[in-house]
Amino acid sequence: MNKPNPKKLTQWIVTAVFLVLVAAFSLLDQPSVKAQTLTPSIPTASEPAPVISPVTSPIVSVAANVRRLLQTNECAGCNLTGAMLKDANLQAANLEGANLQDADLERANLQQTNLQGANFQGADLGKVTFREQTLWEPTYLMQT
Repeated sequence: MNKPNPKKLTQWIVTAVFLVLVAAFSLLDQPSVKAQTLTPSIPTASEPAPVISPVTSPIVSVAANVRRLLQTNECAGCNLTGAMLKDANLQAANLEGANLQDADLERANLQQTNLQGANFQGADLGKVTFREQTLWEPTYLMQT
């Protein structure tokens, strides 16, 4: 009769425990969602039907914003979250109110750049050049 291999048995038990823990934690962290039923109102002759206009605000990707910034030197209020701008020449750019959270700006040239109201939370600002009247009033700057 074959004897069970203790090494394989231990490995099987560890794997089983791991899978149970992963399943348990994934179930605990799930947000609860409640379905909502919407009962549309049927307009009567005396009550006009409501006019619902579609939202027309386009969602612009971070990559598109980076291209726009590098081409035009203008990206006021842009979402540049996590943008890779390492070694970028952004001299005299307008980044007023831009979200540069977690962006990589290492060694970027920000001379004379408008950074008023910009969010730099978690951004890499290592060896960034800030000289010659850079407008600098970030709304959020945090060292990482």
